[in-house]
Amino acid sequence: MSEPLQLSITTSIRDTLAAAQLYQTTTVKHRIYQTVAGVLFALALWQGFSTSFGGNQLMLIVIALLLALDPVPLILMVMSSFNQPNATNTLRIDDSGVTRIIGDRTAHVTWAQLNRSIENRNYILLVAGSWNYIVIPQRAFNASHLKPAFMQFINTHLKVTK
Repeated sequence: MSEPLQLSITTSIRDTLAAAQLYQTTTVKHRIYQTVAGVLFALALWQGFSTSFGGNQLMLIVIALLLALDPVPLILMVMSSFNQPNATNTLRIDDSGVTRIIGDRTAHVTWAQLNRSIENRNYILLVAGSWNYIVIPQRAFNASHLKPAFMQFINTHLKVTK
């Protein structure tokens, strides 16, 4: 990329929550929780049908639902978002890394600090560690030719630094 790409993004609380859910579904912890939740749910059903449904089975089902949803990280993300208004973020992406500018604060993340990228139809996350990622909504790419070049640039830099 000869010149830096600059994106201006305004993220809402809904964006923050959706990005947190996207990240969370890729973690090993979340997969383990879902597996344990499935086992607990099956156990509750087995106990309920073999004896009778009661308070123990209901408690197992509630625990299974909480494990499957794993709401605590999502609640914390949303609560922290309430403290910030919908500020416009400016991302400057170049050969040195990603610089994020919010108001008068600036944070720079080098390519060596980024582990991977996660993408779905609404967001691209550049992951720098456990619950440390940069959210880029797909709507930030006004021109259709920017996104493929941007993704190639990211993937090249992530591979080179590892």
